[in-house]
Amino acid sequence: MIISESNLLHYIQSNFTDSLTLNDLTATFYISKKRISDMIRNATGRSFSQYLIDVRLEEAVNLLRNTELPIAEVALRSGFSSNSVFSQIFHKRYQMSPSSFRQHLEIKKTGSLDETVQITGFTNLKYHHKCPIGIVVGSISQLANYNFQQQLLHTLRKLNTKRIVINGFFFPDNVIGSSLQSFDDLTFIKAAFDFITSHQLEPIIQLSIKPRYIKSNNQTVVINEIPQISSDDFVHRRLVQLLTFIKNLYPTSTISKWRFLFWYDPVDTNSPKQFSLFYQKVYQLIKQILPKVNVGAGSFVVPHDLNNFRIFCQKYLPKLPLDFITCDFIPDFSNSRIGSFKESFSSFAQIIQECNVLVQQIRSASGQKHLPFLISSFSLSASDRNIFNDSLEKGALLLQFLLQTTLYCDELYIYAFSDYSSAFIDTHGPMWGGNAIVSRDGFFKPSCFALYFQQFASTSIIASGSHYVAYQIEKDHYCIFFFNPTDLVTKYFNQAESLVSYFNLQNLYQSANILKLQVIIESSQTMTATSYYVDEHHGNPLSLLNDLVVHNIMSNEDAAWINAVNHPQRKRELLTNNSGMLEFKFTAQPHSFGLIEIKPFTEL
Repeated sequence: MIISESNLLHYIQSNFTDSLTLNDLTATFYISKKRISDMIRNATGRSFSQYLIDVRLEEAVNLLRNTELPIAEVALRSGFSSNSVFSQIFHKRYQMSPSSFRQHLEIKKTGSLDETVQITGFTNLKYHHKCPIGIVVGSISQLANYNFQQQLLHTLRKLNTKRIVINGFFFPDNVIGSSLQSFDDLTFIKAAFDFITSHQLEPIIQLSIKPRYIKSNNQTVVINEIPQISSDDFVHRRLVQLLTFIKNLYPTSTISKWRFLFWYDPVDTNSPKQFSLFYQKVYQLIKQILPKVNVGAGSFVVPHDLNNFRIFCQKYLPKLPLDFITCDFIPDFSNSRIGSFKESFSSFAQIIQECNVLVQQIRSASGQKHLPFLISSFSLSASDRNIFNDSLEKGALLLQFLLQTTLYCDELYIYAFSDYSSAFIDTHGPMWGGNAIVSRDGFFKPSCFALYFQQFASTSIIASGSHYVAYQIEKDHYCIFFFNPTDLVTKYFNQAESLVSYFNLQNLYQSANILKLQVIIESSQTMTATSYYVDEHHGNPLSLLNDLVVHNIMSNEDAAWINAVNHPQRKRELLTNNSGMLEFKFTAQPHSFGLIEIKPFTEL
């Protein structure tokens, strides 16, 4: 089996409680220590030892928060060699001992944080597995377009990833984008592949299993059954042509990071048995021509197709030759009432958990304990895209769902481009220039939340409400991600008609010597924000906002001046909390989103 970065990371995550060393990995995967080190650093940006410590600390924090185990037992279960080693490493990371950390958590539990959204059917998510991310770019014809390429590069750079999924490449696909209908002219295919290789992208090329039609020599060939993939078969010839084309043009070292994905579609494919026979032949054919590439299979997961997906996973997938497995999550939250919506959400959350169980069964039955599991796309159906505009509570549920999803996969791919029209979602928004959650046609794009969380999430969510989630990045460093997806018609500066939220920072900053904080606000243009805090030595507020940095202590009378020089669509106020504690408040206009980062000053 070809060893991928995902294989290595999954092995470490599964065996971190052992006394794991580079020599152990070398003996397990039969590759050099240098190669292993390079692969881990390429995937995580960290050395093997740093990554292993991060995994162990994540488990330790989980146990400290959710159990009453003695510290020594926490150290043992987290993979540390001794309690003293654990305490030393923990203190270096969090500037406090494990016992102090646990006491800090108990104090926060008694504080008055905003109530957490309760979701029927599963426990609120507290910890976040940070997996590599990628984006679904559409069809190969789109990828050959120069303007699209530039937009894609901009997005990939902002998200710090090179992973993409190309949908509907080999066979025509009537669902997503314009797809290839003929291999007679390979010009635009070469343009797309040249772009991939020149920028060292790592594509998953999704091959549709059942074509609607294939156009060749001005004749339309209709295929109603799964192709036989024999030497005289039309599909066989076209597939050989494509694979040979790739082999002759691009070096093995480049295409070794490419992956081919074949889909079992419970709706269009006649039977999982037919698909299995087809896949085995295709797998052998690809490996014969391109032995270094990885080939995998997967299926859609939607509530009404769960039974077919379950049968496919239990009876057929374990018997197939697989380098990875994937699924698409396509939730159908079509209920307008929040009660029915919660039921649908809870049901789908349980499906995700069951999917994880199926993945573990496949790994066990196939004898591949570390078989990578990818969520190759997450999207809302076209009929659902308005559903999340009418309720903050629905938006919060979806937010938790996205986090729940990332716990169970090795890689996560979502739509960074509009999957309902040719319009590209704005990549020049104020939030790091990344993918906006609101598309140009005004639709709220909840699926893009996952991209932001993958960038800024840490080991724990310290608070969540109906429209925000607060993360602890590290000691005294927090990010609060908020959103308002409603269709509420409001005017700027009219707080009575807008969503107003208060977040008390008292429970975040217990240390008396942490008095000066830096507040950085990144948001959409339709958000108004109020942030304030108190310098205890002067008794006056000190404002530090994203577009205005003030280094001098100001009086309350300066508030009007601050408001005047700020952006007219961003209301700023300087207020003083009577208790002297730290607070922040924001007013979120419809379809607004943003992230507030709070950390102590390094210097004044």
